[in-house]
Amino acid sequence: MRQIFTLNKIFLFCLLSFLSLTTFAQVGIGTTDPNGDALLEIDASTTPGGLLLPRVDLVATNNVAPLSAHVRGMAVYNKANTSGANGVTPGYYFNDGSQWVRIAASSDVSDDWKLIGNAGTVPGTNFIGTTDNQPLRVRTNDVERFEFTNNGRLRSFHNGGPGQPTYSWVDRSNTGMWSQADNVISFSTNGTEKFRIPNAEQVYAMGNGTAAAPFYSWSSDSDIGMYRIQNNTLGFSTNGNERVRFSGTEAAFNNEESNYNFRIGSSGRSNMFFINAANNRIGIQTSTPAFNFHMLNSGNVGENTSMATFVNSGTNAVALSSRNSGVNGYNAFEGVTDYNGTIYATSGVFGLAIANSGEGIGVRGASNSSNGYGVRGSIPTSGQWQGYGGLFLGGLGYANGLYNLSDERAKKNVIKISSALDNILKIEGVSYNYDMKKFNPNASEDPHTYYGFIAQNVKEYLPFAVAEKRVPFDDAYIKSQSASESKSELLNVVDYTALVPVLVEAIKEQQSIIDSQEARITKLEALVQQLINK
Repeated sequence: MRQIFTLNKIFLFCLLSFLSLTTFAQVGIGTTDPNGDALLEIDASTTPGGLLLPRVDLVATNNVAPLSAHVRGMAVYNKANTSGANGVTPGYYFNDGSQWVRIAASSDVSDDWKLIGNAGTVPGTNFIGTTDNQPLRVRTNDVERFEFTNNGRLRSFHNGGPGQPTYSWVDRSNTGMWSQADNVISFSTNGTEKFRIPNAEQVYAMGNGTAAAPFYSWSSDSDIGMYRIQNNTLGFSTNGNERVRFSGTEAAFNNEESNYNFRIGSSGRSNMFFINAANNRIGIQTSTPAFNFHMLNSGNVGENTSMATFVNSGTNAVALSSRNSGVNGYNAFEGVTDYNGTIYATSGVFGLAIANSGEGIGVRGASNSSNGYGVRGSIPTSGQWQGYGGLFLGGLGYANGLYNLSDERAKKNVIKISSALDNILKIEGVSYNYDMKKFNPNASEDPHTYYGFIAQNVKEYLPFAVAEKRVPFDDAYIKSQSASESKSELLNVVDYTALVPVLVEAIKEQQSIIDSQEARITKLEALVQQLINK
């Protein structure tokens, strides 16, 4: 058998050598009729077998060994397995003229993406994109549609429209987002534009809505919200009915509930702001306003705050004005306090010129009628009578007279003052300084020297000119919008005007003594003259 195999090999070698000498001839192995376009055709139909390429041990893809030179088209089967960037593994290789290129098998792992999908991908390792600083573009029908920029942005080459928004869904292709114009984004549903964001700090609603289906609403309560009634008119609805309307000139309210048109509430305060439809009254924290505007404080507002504040930061106009017109006989403004304790110095009306310099006026009263009153104060004179109809600390200035009610018709039990001179002679005038800090360390120090009387001395001889009154000793500076503690003492005060009639009667008594003495002197002078004449 070995001899036969050897002879066959010799015969085949001779045959191939002969054929190779024939120019433009086709060679057939296992066939006598090779294909005309093939230089060599091997037919294994009668004698099964295969083509066994040369088996070599390659060193590296960039190394020609074990061959002598790179020849384009050269094919071999590599048996070696080397490592490194240019390493080789067992398998078929062909030479492209400069290096060995492996012919991949179906079992080999490939980085190529398939058109019918891929399996075995690893997030963070496998991806579609670029590894250099270039964007990735996607085309359909050879037209560029989208671009992934090198800084991670997705951009579209198509503006879209309401019926074909650029960003949409397969089963809802007429709903999505598109660019209506330069720097303008629009949103559409069912092929109709619904929202538009222009190149401004605004959002445009492309529809008006109705009271039953307001444009801005909630999926769980679609008949409540805001809508556009007409040009320059904004409406709010609840339960499908219009409740509030704001137009360019007015605001209107409506509510079907029994007693009010409009109400604003907050957590725990359902009647925070309340408009009563029955009597056109407004209440804050009260659902039954007793006045046209009625505000209550159901809790502690806080120190240094007020229930209502009017601040005018302009250079003219008053911060708050109230007025009764015509024959209205009620007060235009009333300040009332119900406080009946002694801890705080409360005021029905309090005015404060808060600047510590200048000529500000805390409270100013004026009347344009000479029959009116600029300022009027009063207290009842019954009881302990420890207060004042008017109290001025720091001096009292006046012009055009200081008047006391002296009409005989307003008096009773009139008794002439007697022994006036004796009492006046017992009263001592003194000079003194006030010691305010004895009663309040925060009171202002008064350096002035005054002339007057000691109340205890006056009270001993003229008790009707002395009374016990509560004298306040205020802090040096008064704060606004805060409660101030009452720092006062019950002290003796002197009614200096009450001493005037006593002084008048004392002068009259003294004058009577003088007149009597002058009469006696006249008589004595006459007697002396008579003696001289004798």
